[in-house]
Amino acid sequence: MATAKNRTALAVGVMNQAINAMAASTRGFDLPEVTAETWGGWVDGLINSRYENQFYAQLVDTIYQSIVSKAIYENSMKGFKAGTVTNGAGVKETFVDKIDAMPYATTDVEKKELKTYLADIYESRYLVNMQRDYPVTLGRIQFRGYVETPDRVIDLIDTIKSMLYTSNEMDEYGLMKTLIQAYILAGKAYVVPVDMTNGIQDLAVQYRKMSFKLAGVPTRRYNEYGVMNNTPKDRQVLFLPSEIAAEYQVKELASAFNIDYAAWNTAVHVLEDIDEPYSELGTLRAINPGIPNVDAASTTALGNVLGVLMDRDFFRVYDVVNEMWDKERASMMDVTYFLHIMQIFATSPFANIVVFVKSTAAAEQPATLTASIVSKSVTAAYTDLVLEVQHTANSLVGGGLNFIQTDDAAAAGIMVTKTGFIRIPASDENGVTLKGAIRDVTYTAAAALKKTANVGETITLNKDA
Repeated sequence: MATAKNRTALAVGVMNQAINAMAASTRGFDLPEVTAETWGGWVDGLINSRYENQFYAQLVDTIYQSIVSKAIYENSMKGFKAGTVTNGAGVKETFVDKIDAMPYATTDVEKKELKTYLADIYESRYLVNMQRDYPVTLGRIQFRGYVETPDRVIDLIDTIKSMLYTSNEMDEYGLMKTLIQAYILAGKAYVVPVDMTNGIQDLAVQYRKMSFKLAGVPTRRYNEYGVMNNTPKDRQVLFLPSEIAAEYQVKELASAFNIDYAAWNTAVHVLEDIDEPYSELGTLRAINPGIPNVDAASTTALGNVLGVLMDRDFFRVYDVVNEMWDKERASMMDVTYFLHIMQIFATSPFANIVVFVKSTAAAEQPATLTASIVSKSVTAAYTDLVLEVQHTANSLVGGGLNFIQTDDAAAAGIMVTKTGFIRIPASDENGVTLKGAIRDVTYTAAAALKKTANVGETITLNKDA
């Protein structure tokens, strides 16, 4: 806890920063810097001066920039944010996939050399999808009370910190937690069942096994988009539910997971109440409907989660705007301060993520999947269809199907993208028998998809033997 001397020194420092900023930006402002000894007389000179309102606004700005932005309390997942975007247009993530080897041959050399070879390059775009503000109103009488003594300035700092900064940090953590929950509930994570007969040791063995696999030769198995990717040890992060973390001592956990005790806090993080939605999610969804809906009913399956191992690049969370604005209200002699937040909240389809679950939870991919036609457009040259795979609620599997561009479809001039966009030439009458894959589990449609199909119709895909 800060001593009275330290609190006074902090208050004097903050006041003088505000005084100097006022002197630099306001013509005629001539109040000198303040000391602990001259504090009372300085405040008397400020009250009822023509600079009083202006100075209070400057003081809040100084507190926010100098104190609040460096506060100790932070979103515990802040370290996984991807950075800041200043152009406002969004972010593009590009992944260049592995190039397949071709057989060496001395025949048809000219044909081979003149052919064009295109690498598989995938792109994911992230746009601003979160905007919120946090308002607080402070009146002139309140301000006068706050600048009476150095201690009261510290009280003002604490007030702004708790009202604005802490509120934002809590919501940011809740939203990042929601991203993990929604991703797992969509059945997109690679599921590893764990028999916990021997307690934490069983989970630790599975963790070490998957940690080695993720760090090894790149594979398509552990990420949503099925690209050849790996996750080196220094990018691996393990999230443990608070119930699991609380059951064992940190040294015991570090020993079991074979993680250096000194590095434990950077490699392992506690995920609080993974089977419960963030308490303020309803409020945030009311102002940003695009946020995934994770409610109490849908989180039942998350009670089976024992841990989540992921690439720290899984989160695509960017700050776009983090600014304080203020508006004076003459009729009430007060000022309302708004902390404006604009962010990008998304997850990378290329990042590896593994979820460990109780052995009683369903971990096998379903025998059948159903895809619905959600959009159709027709031109003289093509019919375009967009498919969306339905997902069973409260299931940790069955999501993240990637449709496959087969040789038969290519030969017929039919385009099939991983995400379910199908383009069929107007001249085609046979359609396409769709194939898809959830990592190494493949599916084939029971019937051909033709250009005559309409929105609302469904296609059944059966798991291949």
